[in-house]
Amino acid sequence: LKYIPKSVVHILFDSIVQRIRTRQFVFWIFRLVAHDAPHAVSVKNEVEEVLDVELMKQQLENQALDVNTYVQFIISVMSKICAPVRDEQLANLKKETDLVKMFRGILETLDLMKLDMVKFALTSIKPEILNNKMEYERKKFNDLVEVENGVLPNTELWLKRHIGETAESVEDVVFKALCDLLKWSPEDPYPETLFVDGPRLVMLKRDFYRLCISCSAVLLAFSCSPAEILADLNYKETLKSHAVILLNGINNDDTLKKIIPNLVEQFKTDANTKLAELNLPALTDTQSEAFQDQISQVADPENKVRTLVTSRIFNYLLASAKTPKEAVFPVALILFKTEIENVNSRFKYIANFNMNICKDYYYSTISKLRSE
Repeated sequence: LKYIPKSVVHILFDSIVQRIRTRQFVFWIFRLVAHDAPHAVSVKNEVEEVLDVELMKQQLENQALDVNTYVQFIISVMSKICAPVRDEQLANLKKETDLVKMFRGILETLDLMKLDMVKFALTSIKPEILNNKMEYERKKFNDLVEVENGVLPNTELWLKRHIGETAESVEDVVFKALCDLLKWSPEDPYPETLFVDGPRLVMLKRDFYRLCISCSAVLLAFSCSPAEILADLNYKETLKSHAVILLNGINNDDTLKKIIPNLVEQFKTDANTKLAELNLPALTDTQSEAFQDQISQVADPENKVRTLVTSRIFNYLLASAKTPKEAVFPVALILFKTEIENVNSRFKYIANFNMNICKDYYYSTISKLRSE
């Protein structure tokens, strides 16, 4: 302590005291965990007893303050109330001998613990919030059905398209119909049961389309890439990255056609760059033409690669929504796993939430439609 300027010690010490007492950070944590941790009250009392601010200031003025004792006490308190993820940090702090590093580590860890507790609090109340939201949405939906005398024409027409001859469960029919919204025509009105989710479905449909096109374009690029570079994972990642960026603004096949020339040129540049890295000759005219011909086909809705990719992603989303278990991911599309899972999680949330809200209506309506 004698090697550190007194003014610096004051600043550091006051900062710690401010964090722990003036802002009552530790006590705020106690209040959050009190119902789950009976020892929190005793820990709080211990803190109040040991961290006597006036006494500590007097000791500091008289150069009689045992800083290390107080610091170790603070670390021990933090260890009692921190999340397990912070155990290693606090264990390292206990071993630290540099006073400035100890203070800095305490302050940094306190900030992280504050975030941990916020996350814990939000996670704890999330089910309650979700349940309340469901009850509210269910009541509002039932009010709508009552006003419409139990008849929602757009929804009935939408469901009717997906009721096959086989005896599928109501859940299977509804989830299949919900998946169909990813290919929904802009001219068709959304089912009444999904009016609230309309804006999110529009964005999800757009992202689903872009994802299918990006996957298809990259797979088509693979088909005409020289064998010497096709096995290179970095090359594949580069193609994917550039495809996602260039196709980020497309919404339909018309906008896609305008982007294709740029996409073709970028893919050829990527291939030539990788060939140059390996000291191999650039693409031949025939290979360049193959890129042009193959990539251009992605704008054709009937292109075999595009239809297959769309079908694989569609079926994965459907299977994932229907079961709480993890569905089998299409291995051929593993390069786009992150992007596919992003769309999957958003669709699954909308589908399951909607099913919970409108389940009774779907059961009665599908039963009625089957009996007609």
